Amino acid sequence: MPRSMSPGPALFGHVARAEFCLMQRDRLLRISVLAGILDGVDPQTLYSNTNSYDGMNELLAAACHSVKVASASP
Repeated sequence: MPRSMSPGPALFGHVARAEFCLMQRDRLLRISVLAGILDGVDPQTLYSNTNSYDGMNELLAAACHSVKVASASP
């Protein structure tokens, strides 16, 4: 079963709005995965193109409207 449909907990993170809104430019989501104490895996950065994400345009428009307005002010 895909994680998005599983009853388990969702994966959460925090990002500053201005940094999130940079995705409007290149449509690339960068995720840094830190090594866990027990997994023995090196940290890595993963990339995903957000063009195929359902609702991404609407999410960016809603979240980034105030950033556009603030950056356009004198």
